[in-house]
Amino acid sequence: MSIEQTQAFQAENDRLADLANREAIERAAPHQDLVPQVWLSSQPDAGAELSFAPAETGFALRMDTAGRSPWVSLSWAIDFETLRDGRYVGVIAQVVSDGFFAIRPCLRLLRAAEFHDSFAAQHMASSGGAHLLQSHIPIPPDAMGDSHGAEIHLFFSGDAFSVRFDRLETVLMR
Repeated sequence: MSIEQTQAFQAENDRLADLANREAIERAAPHQDLVPQVWLSSQPDAGAELSFAPAETGFALRMDTAGRSPWVSLSWAIDFETLRDGRYVGVIAQVVSDGFFAIRPCLRLLRAAEFHDSFAAQHMASSGGAHLLQSHIPIPPDAMGDSHGAEIHLFFSGDAFSVRFDRLETVLMR
């Protein structure tokens, strides 16, 4: 991977790295801002119990239950114009999990009255322990024209997990 690919989203990756300096949150709100343009999300009033804690080299997330929420996610805004230079947007995560842990990355393009989601073909999963997880999502050229913004969403699978992210980065693939 070239330095150019990893530096394409340098501001976004700096914000993700700054999560190591954020105060702990024992019970996250349905929309919980962590640092500017990075947030946790679940359906309001659905009973998801998610906590956040800084870690020496990153941050930790724990979900005791998803409740009735159809989604629980870690999300961040990315520079829309940067996407125009690539064919794929990638996610790299160095994780340590207590047991099974899975996320499905999504590129969300924001439009005037709706959004367009493009998902990675496969989940990023860990059976427990330390793993380097990588994924890529095609950038849909047909949806770029009437879009004005972009976000990455990591949708968590399962009803409970405990994971530490030692590294989390967004990359552009040309």
